[in-house]
Amino acid sequence: MDESANLLFEVGTEELPPKTLFSNSQALSEIIAQNIGMHDLAFEGISSYCTPRRLAFVIRNLSFQQKDQNIQKKGPSLDISYDQEGRPTKAALGFAKSCGTTLAQLSVREHDGANCLFYSKVEKGKSATTLIPKVIEQSLKDLPVARRMRWGDNQVEFLRPVHWVVLLHGKNVIKANILGIDSNNISFGHRFHAPKKILLKNADDYINLLEKKGKVIVSFEKRKKLIIDQTKRLAKELDGVIELQPELLDEITSMVEWPCCLVGKFDKKFLQLPEEVLVYTMQDKQKYFPVKKDSGSLMSFFIFVSNIEAKNPGSIVSGNERVIKPRFHDAEFFLSQDKKTTLASRYDSLEGLSFHRQLGNVQNKSKRVTLLAKLIANEISADEKIVMRACELYKCDLLTEMVSEFPGLQGIMGSYYALQDGENEAVATAIREHYLPKQAGDELPSTLPGKSLALAERIDSLVGIFSAEGKPSGIRDPFGLRRASIGLLRIIIECEYDLDLKKLLSFSASLYPKNLKPEKSCKNIIIYILDRLQFYYAELGISKDVIDSVIVCQSSNLLEIDRKIRAVSDFKKLRESVSLTAAGKRIRNILKTAEIHASIKIDQSLLAEKQEKDLFNLLEKLEPEINALSSEDKYPEALKKLSTLKTPVDAFFDNVMVMDKNEELRRNRIALLHKLNELFLKIADFSKLQ
Repeated sequence: MDESANLLFEVGTEELPPKTLFSNSQALSEIIAQNIGMHDLAFEGISSYCTPRRLAFVIRNLSFQQKDQNIQKKGPSLDISYDQEGRPTKAALGFAKSCGTTLAQLSVREHDGANCLFYSKVEKGKSATTLIPKVIEQSLKDLPVARRMRWGDNQVEFLRPVHWVVLLHGKNVIKANILGIDSNNISFGHRFHAPKKILLKNADDYINLLEKKGKVIVSFEKRKKLIIDQTKRLAKELDGVIELQPELLDEITSMVEWPCCLVGKFDKKFLQLPEEVLVYTMQDKQKYFPVKKDSGSLMSFFIFVSNIEAKNPGSIVSGNERVIKPRFHDAEFFLSQDKKTTLASRYDSLEGLSFHRQLGNVQNKSKRVTLLAKLIANEISADEKIVMRACELYKCDLLTEMVSEFPGLQGIMGSYYALQDGENEAVATAIREHYLPKQAGDELPSTLPGKSLALAERIDSLVGIFSAEGKPSGIRDPFGLRRASIGLLRIIIECEYDLDLKKLLSFSASLYPKNLKPEKSCKNIIIYILDRLQFYYAELGISKDVIDSVIVCQSSNLLEIDRKIRAVSDFKKLRESVSLTAAGKRIRNILKTAEIHASIKIDQSLLAEKQEKDLFNLLEKLEPEINALSSEDKYPEALKKLSTLKTPVDAFFDNVMVMDKNEELRRNRIALLHKLNELFLKIADFSKLQ
């Protein structure tokens, strides 16, 4: 009889949210793997599957049963277990009772030189049939989703109402009630192509049977590849190219079970509209892929993905063409209406547009951002006049009909309208760029006024929202503060601006009403922004311990922090870093327990041992050198200097008793270690390195 088999779990639902489908599928598999590991059930791996109407996973070669466990419990030694007359003591009787057995069933074994009572038992492993339903139920509860639904008259909650549950281990159905549904081996195919029941006789049949009989491709990656291949082929037939935006591609992949790509077209007259308007309408409103020429200009075609393989696709194509046409007509109308009013004339109306109930209106925000952007412009040598004008106009497009209908075009339409009004091109560019970067990997503002405005906008939002709402909690971030923080980090670090974050936040806080106590939020904002560094550096392969070792030094200069992190990351690869890391940990442990104030000075006359004298002399020599290198941001060179401390530090710890009985010697040696630690902290806390 086989000891293992593939296990299939599938939960069939109403249409799941497409933007989070793949991430939810991946998260569920990871949670399942963790929970199975806790139950000591052997398996080879997990493959996850998802479509708009199902979440599923296959646990490969899952054991049918836990291994039997040999339980060993050590009891009291024999001299404690029996009195002088050989009668069992309370200790022995209590141990036997705690093990659920009698003294006669206990054995005697030697342990650490003493004979002790031992209890031995072989506990039979539980079956997967018993454990898996509980594992799945708990994993579904642990799934990190922002909002769950209830349906019917029961108390069950999930992403969407559940219609069926498959739980199959090899050929065996595991009977369970999950999410209010009794499990079986019956799945369902495509809603239109194959809506009838599909009987699964073996978990191994799932993928092929659903595809061949059910017209459902359960693999997200396979559907995604089909869409990529089909869209590229169709674009090539049109003598065009297609740019597959990753987020849009994933969302569309999550909306279909049987992807069939088709081509639609629209009237060429609409190409006179701003390209961003057409692209936004196609991508965000309709989930279409725009087609471009090799030169980059837009063509009057789009590619869309249908969930139906139709015998006569012409009706589907014409239906989609009919839908896009009125949207383009609307955009054309909005554009003509907006052009009747200048951006500048809309400024006073910003007073009627609320930013936040406690933070005033958008005009208030614009005035604060203007003052902050002026400060930043002076720091980075941007044209102050251009920056001030851009700050006055940058929110005015919020009052246009185009942006009201297409919110994703904020800034972009403002740029178009500014140019139409005869504004300086640099002003228009800054208006366009102040939203950049919009997402991870997005381009940064290219101009100094654009960077000034982008930084000021983000800092003002962080200070205001933190003061009014506090720090974002959990996965919710309704005001986009995580995105704002990452954008702030990227602009300052990648553009190499020597800006003091604390100074900018303090100035921004001074512009808000005192009753909000914004100055108290600044420290938390710095911590929040620095916490984003681990996500920023993860893509560069820099580990969290390196980041922690630098930010613990409490600098608020992001460029300085970046240079230190990169220097420490490179230094960590060297052999010398191992010794300094160990020394750093030892020093920190000693200083934690030492009841001596940091201000105590080193008394050279108390340096009794050669090794402590050598260390002191080298510190005296290195301190000004490392200070000079640090002030010039030459952190790799400073670390190289620090690495020369390896030998004297090792010799110090090998030969000098820090916690000497003589209080004066002890205090002096701790002061020496404090001086050494302070020198380390010029760059990083080496005790944080792993």
